[in-house]
Amino acid sequence: MRCLCLVLLFAVFMPATAADTPRSKTTVATLIDSHEKEIQSLYSQYLKDDPKLEGKVLIWVALGSSGSVLSAGISEDTTGGSGIANDLLEMVKTWNFSTGANETITFPIELNPPPPGAFFSGRNERTVEEINQAFESKRKTLNAFYDQRREKNPNLTGEIRLEISINENGSVTNVTVVKDEPKDEELTNKFIELIKECHLTPGPSGNIEFHITFVYFGTWKGQ
Repeated sequence: MRCLCLVLLFAVFMPATAADTPRSKTTVATLIDSHEKEIQSLYSQYLKDDPKLEGKVLIWVALGSSGSVLSAGISEDTTGGSGIANDLLEMVKTWNFSTGANETITFPIELNPPPPGAFFSGRNERTVEEINQAFESKRKTLNAFYDQRREKNPNLTGEIRLEISINENGSVTNVTVVKDEPKDEELTNKFIELIKECHLTPGPSGNIEFHITFVYFGTWKGQ
């Protein structure tokens, strides 16, 4: 008697791994957006020499599966040969794209000058130190005015906290009182007046809280 053996072969289909998946346009766009501050910082330096500089730089990159840039080049440059295209290319070479297939992709970096009066600073926010430096020249005036107000109210002390709105030109556009412990209207108004006279270097617009605490130490008589 003859025995018949049946051998069943199962074909297993494995899903594509992340290393085999082409990168989506959304993934690439998200990466470019994450480097926007770096791009704008470079662009702002070129704008100082040529405020009308604009255009598009089309860059291609050959990517490894780990996301590293194996090679890269410029496919198109409409910025007029300013040199910024090469600087952008060198910048892109340091980026790390997401894991995916070994592939070559092309993407544009658009460079558009800011509106009149605006300025690309490459920063997301201003610091309190900046307004502090801008206000430094006003301190003596405010201290002298405080001494005058103390003649009417010797116990005049406390903190005045202001919220200051600053535009991209560095001008103070609005001042709001957040806290007023001395509750001396003339002192508070003088503080606001001096703040409005401050002018910072161009940078991102936004709000900053700034405060001064008035404390009277008396007259030092020595020993």
